[in-house]
Amino acid sequence: MGFDYLTHSPGVAETIAKDRSKWRNELDLYADLDESKAQALIKLLVQHKATLVPNFINIAPGYSKNWKRFEDEEAKLFSDPNILAFYPEATLLGRPTILGLMKRGFSRIPTGDPAVLARRRQGYQNLLRFHHDLLRAGGRVLTGGNTQVQKAAGLTILHEAEVFVEGGFTPMETIQAATKWPAEAMRVQDRIGSIEAGKLADLLVISADPLQDIHNLQKIDTIVFDGKVVDRRYHPWPSDPFMDIGDVIFGNPPVESLAWVVALKKAMQGPPQQAGEGEGGQEAKGGLPDPPASPPPAIETISPTLVTEGSATTTLTIKGSGFVRRMQVFFNGRSVPYRAVSATELQVILDAALLRTPGKFDLVVKNQPPMANPDWGNGTSNTAHLLVNFKY
Repeated sequence: MGFDYLTHSPGVAETIAKDRSKWRNELDLYADLDESKAQALIKLLVQHKATLVPNFINIAPGYSKNWKRFEDEEAKLFSDPNILAFYPEATLLGRPTILGLMKRGFSRIPTGDPAVLARRRQGYQNLLRFHHDLLRAGGRVLTGGNTQVQKAAGLTILHEAEVFVEGGFTPMETIQAATKWPAEAMRVQDRIGSIEAGKLADLLVISADPLQDIHNLQKIDTIVFDGKVVDRRYHPWPSDPFMDIGDVIFGNPPVESLAWVVALKKAMQGPPQQAGEGEGGQEAKGGLPDPPASPPPAIETISPTLVTEGSATTTLTIKGSGFVRRMQVFFNGRSVPYRAVSATELQVILDAALLRTPGKFDLVVKNQPPMANPDWGNGTSNTAHLLVNFKY
């Protein structure tokens, strides 16, 4: 299908198992590895230059030979109250993550039926070997730990690097799997991925040689981001700007309450309103109706949904219904200018000053009273979101 890279190595275990119908656990599938199927898949991946991101830490927590030390290092990290200031209690306790389990005094080292454990340890070894064989055959494998707000910032990717070396990757191959090869997979190798003149000056300076021991990657001396040394001391004011996005499983829709929008449109069905017309005999102004009583506004789509930190002044296209002359558009609680295309489309102008900080920002439309249909709210629309992504 033309994929450049596949996160979590999806489908690999099922494809190379002797009998995929026997197993539901991914490590069980890897334990049932069929060598001929594995080699055929490796050949296919290499032929199509498809890169895998196995996320070993995520697929097989607890099975690394260094896992006890990984847990001890995370426990030490999260014994620092300054670090805990970045992690809400719900994040630590609400789900069975490494952090939550540690906070409750549990370990993720596997226990249970010895036969099952032995089979899954074999599956773990086969998981590592398959990806190592892919590299040796001319393929590419990238580091990644499914890192997000529930994981240990910084440590997860460094632990993943140690698992790579445990699986037979050399320290240099592991470093390239975290730098040069991802840049190539994402087709941005002209800007990042290696230390060269003309590329972005994003550097990790460490005080010991990782080629001698990959664990030395944790001995960080200096971080340079965009050519500037990063202050690594604790400060009380930073926070995760995307904290309220929630788990990817539950989604993060760019427009909320779309079921309400559908119900509203059905309730308000009538002759279509043309741009330039008004209700109650009132003439439309500026491309918008000017009725004596405002209808409830609703947002259906927002475009774009993602811009980059530091972007120039940007125009958003908002489509929906109930847009009238007596209305305002609010972005992050601040009234912003807009141009009316019609009663169902607005061009919202966001000044560059509003896009300097990463985060998830709310956008709503508010119609002024009196309201024609107060049962449908106080004149405030459902909420749309714009993500302002980190610049990198």
